[in-house]
Amino acid sequence: MVYAGYIWMIARGDEAKVEKAKDTIVNCIIGVVIVVGAYAITSFIITQFNKGGAAATGANQWRYRLVVHSRWQRMLEKFKKMFSVISLTIQTHPELVVHKKV
Repeated sequence: MVYAGYIWMIARGDEAKVEKAKDTIVNCIIGVVIVVGAYAITSFIITQFNKGGAAATGANQWRYRLVVHSRWQRMLEKFKKMFSVISLTIQTHPELVVHKKV
């Protein structure tokens, strides 16, 4: 972009140089749009893979750990409830337990 501006400034009315500078500016804008688009797509894909909202680096690392920790906590609570129901069922209905003789 700076190069195109410089070319345009030193053109001194030469239409060929002005056109070259304009084309360079257009190409620069297209390049910036491509780079920003690639960054947005990559950021979206990484976010979806992490399921934590951001990569686990820097300031987001602790937030990511808390999200993962809370998911594990919820899963463990579900298992505790499931096993407590099974344990209660076994205690109240011992006839449901299958005893195998080895």
